[in-house]
Amino acid sequence: MKESLKALIPHFVSIAIILLVITVYFFPQVQGKILDQGDLIQSRAKVQALNEYQERDGIRYLWNPSQFAGMPFLYAVPAKSNLLEYIGKASKLGMGEAIGTFFSLSLFCYILFLFMGVNRWLALGLALATALSTNNIILWKTGHYSKILTLVYTPIIIMGLMMLYDKRKYLLGFGVFSLGLGLSLFARHPQMSYYLFMALLCYGIYEIYILLKDKDWKHFMKASILVILAAALSVGSSASKLWSLNEHKESSMRGGPVLAVGSEDSQSTDTKAGLEWDYAMQWSNGWKDVVATFIPGFVGGGTSEHVGTDSETFKRMRIKRAPLYWGSLPFTEAPSYLGAVMIFLFLFSFLLIKSQHKWWILGSVILIFLLSGGKNFSIVNKFFFDYLPLFSSWRAPSSAVSVAVFLIPLMICLGMKEMLQLDRLKSGQIANPWVTKILYLSLGVTAGLCLIFVLIGSSIFSFESSGDPRYAQQGLDISAFISDRKTMLRNDAFRSFVFIMLAGGLVWLWIKGKVKSVTMSLALMTLMIIDFIGVDLRYLSSSDYQTQRAASQVYNMRNVDEQIKNIENERGSYRVLDVPNFGSSMGSYYHNTIGGYDAVKMRRYQDLIDHHISKNNVSVLNMLNTKYIITRSSEGVDQLQQNPGALGPAWLVNRIVNVNSPNEEIDALSTFDPKEEAVILSSEFTGYLDNLSLPGDVGATIEMVSYNPDNIEYQFSSSSEELAVFSETWFGHDKGWKVTVDDKESEFIRANYDLRAMRIPSGEHTIKFQFRPRSFYLGEKISLLSSGLILLLLGIAIYLRKDEFVKLETPTAPVKRKKKKLKKK
Repeated sequence: MKESLKALIPHFVSIAIILLVITVYFFPQVQGKILDQGDLIQSRAKVQALNEYQERDGIRYLWNPSQFAGMPFLYAVPAKSNLLEYIGKASKLGMGEAIGTFFSLSLFCYILFLFMGVNRWLALGLALATALSTNNIILWKTGHYSKILTLVYTPIIIMGLMMLYDKRKYLLGFGVFSLGLGLSLFARHPQMSYYLFMALLCYGIYEIYILLKDKDWKHFMKASILVILAAALSVGSSASKLWSLNEHKESSMRGGPVLAVGSEDSQSTDTKAGLEWDYAMQWSNGWKDVVATFIPGFVGGGTSEHVGTDSETFKRMRIKRAPLYWGSLPFTEAPSYLGAVMIFLFLFSFLLIKSQHKWWILGSVILIFLLSGGKNFSIVNKFFFDYLPLFSSWRAPSSAVSVAVFLIPLMICLGMKEMLQLDRLKSGQIANPWVTKILYLSLGVTAGLCLIFVLIGSSIFSFESSGDPRYAQQGLDISAFISDRKTMLRNDAFRSFVFIMLAGGLVWLWIKGKVKSVTMSLALMTLMIIDFIGVDLRYLSSSDYQTQRAASQVYNMRNVDEQIKNIENERGSYRVLDVPNFGSSMGSYYHNTIGGYDAVKMRRYQDLIDHHISKNNVSVLNMLNTKYIITRSSEGVDQLQQNPGALGPAWLVNRIVNVNSPNEEIDALSTFDPKEEAVILSSEFTGYLDNLSLPGDVGATIEMVSYNPDNIEYQFSSSSEELAVFSETWFGHDKGWKVTVDDKESEFIRANYDLRAMRIPSGEHTIKFQFRPRSFYLGEKISLLSSGLILLLLGIAIYLRKDEFVKLETPTAPVKRKKKKLKKK
């Protein structure tokens, strides 16, 4: 027992160092401060309504009424049946989000790198360097929490695959792979999962190559079947989220167009499912952005880059932030810097390694960079976009670089392990002189490229940004920006040159026997961390934090908000057209709005925006129950107007306008009277309106009497059968909304392109709409069963190998394959 504890002490020290470094970097969190994260500010605003209802009723709701006249919240609702979540929480040691998440990421990387056979100092350095990669820091700062959390579990996924294929530890590998993939999918960013899957396909191709070479079909089939079963269980563990997300996607902009080719909406003219090419590829890296992964200021850093008092921008215009970015992206917060030291060690390791594993790692990194290029590498990406399932559902391909953060250290692990295992001569020098040649070649390529940019980089490029004409119109001095862009390229190229030479010098000293392995490992660890933190602090430092009180002021109620609140008691009874915040979720903090922001906006509603709302079609505003309109004067003062034509939550119509296509359906809204007419696509709802005689009772009434997001109740009274239209958006035929008349299930149809309608029999009735999506509620049961089975199998595997865990035996790098013995004839 004492020996076991003694063996664990070095790793406890490493874990303590990880916690210390992460805590120091995110120390403002300990002080109770928070970041001004743009995306999270928007997210909080759009879910404020749900938070209010949940606090009032103690129920988690699945329909968000606060923007776009209502939309499902299935893709982000908490799923409480996935037991794997408890493992994810435990890995954060109960720390807050930033410290907890980055500690968890570092810990998993540390375990993976130990598994791959490097000493604990290199494992520790690579783990911290991976976690503190500038790309990860920027994802966190900008509020892309689900992106980074999805990737936190990448080390576990990779380790599970290597256990299955390389170590032949089938049960343990099955459990580890299932756990990692299950946690990653639960984090809910399918685009990151998709890019990771594409990268790991290179590993699959490598395994097929090994199969063809060694002919070990039994092992390959056993491992592959376990991977498939583990993937199925992992998907099952997040069934409620993934199933719901898929149903939502089908009705969203990512699910394909509704309108036929040739309609006015350019985003609806594509005939296949997914996003339109130009829209999906807006954020595509150019080759200069790729160079910025190891020279951070190569394309100017960020769109709002901090400049010092010695900069030309400050000297001429007295401003401390400038649009220095001049790469291929529309704008960016910071470069996707992967580290000069890391890139150098990656190349050095690749040239040094004999293991064939290096080829799949290299292939995956190249593929990721090609994917990040989007439209700038269209020869690859256009093919994927047109023919690869789901590929056209994603936008911002530049985010693929986030996966490379986890692939580059794999190569370094293999290279450092192989280097440290080289035999030494008695003189202390390496027995293989070619290692020195490899070192010189690696330095020549990486440091040499940096030196070229230091010397002549400012004369090679124009340094002009696509936004410069706009800045010039604002009266800004573009020549000052160009001067500072040149300076930044030159300075950062020299910076990377210095870091690469220092790293190369450490390796050279070790080769010559001047320093020991531990000393070199510690020095490289320190160098990698300093490299990243030096760039990270440009974009995320203590000055970027603020007190919670100050942060909450962004949601302060405006005078126009107070005016509405003084009139209305229930936000579910009206909607607002907030013109200044139409493309933002900020207006949804206090009111249900007809605008907003969401990455998976409903397709039909976007068509309404493009064809009618953007053109201020009053009839469409009225049918959406737009009771208030907020505008902004030329002096910048928000002003409130009441719309007396708003039709309320529900009304009865006197005429039906039958149309034959979605295009006719949406075009009819240009000239119709929503108070009197309902536009119905008759070919889709054949027979539903047969024998309905309108107009009906002139004294008929319908009113909403109870409202919460998932349950809306109306009271109806009429001496004749009527057709009612409800000011609630349509969500498919059978995706969760159910309607009852006096507690007996009934049917409803779509009207006016994106609203609900139903025929109601004569008499006095209570109509209830309830949102009960089968995908979520049945998915929760599947999730509980699948996640429980994963934990059970993983527990059994750990128990059967408990001796290895107690002794803390560090597995070596991928083992040499066992060749199948051929029987003599």
